[in-house]
Amino acid sequence: MIAHLRGSLIHCTPGIWVLECGGVGYQVAVPDTASYTVLPDSEQSLHIHHYVSRDDGRSVLYGFMQRIERDLFAHLQRVRGLGPAVALQLLSRLGASGLLQALNDRDAAALVRVKGVGAKTAERLLLEIGDVASEFAEVEGLVPDAAGSARAAGIAALRALGIKPHQALEAVDAVLTENPRLDEGEIIRAALLHLRTS
Repeated sequence: MIAHLRGSLIHCTPGIWVLECGGVGYQVAVPDTASYTVLPDSEQSLHIHHYVSRDDGRSVLYGFMQRIERDLFAHLQRVRGLGPAVALQLLSRLGASGLLQALNDRDAAALVRVKGVGAKTAERLLLEIGDVASEFAEVEGLVPDAAGSARAAGIAALRALGIKPHQALEAVDAVLTENPRLDEGEIIRAALLHLRTS
């Protein structure tokens, strides 16, 4: 089983990376947000969950930039009827800290906003793994990363406006270097101004 990959990012789209490691290209499914903060041809490292379907033996690599994301992904699949696609959607939309917060707060409304999660699935999530949220946060020392979330959201917004990935990344990082306390809206406005004046 593959547990970790480090190599050159030779292909990157929201949801799919190809990492070249030792001359071999590995296709890896990743949370959508993972693609917003990286550049093609950069060196990247992923914690891997190697999934093998019980039905047809299909093998899929799921990759995460943080170990806690991988551990949460594996834990989510213990919930009856919740497969890897929905588990990945939960981490893509909420992130590890947002998901743990929703579980800890028993916030079913936050869960059902994720594609593929209905009211019954949200109830099962809260019932079957809701109590582990505080344990995960304590063990991993996880705290909400508001600055990181705002950065990723800012980059995603610029990309949605048609700005090239490397330009979006450089603009957002430039404005956050000057003022790391900006919120999402301020990041977008400042980055657009940076792009117009640079």
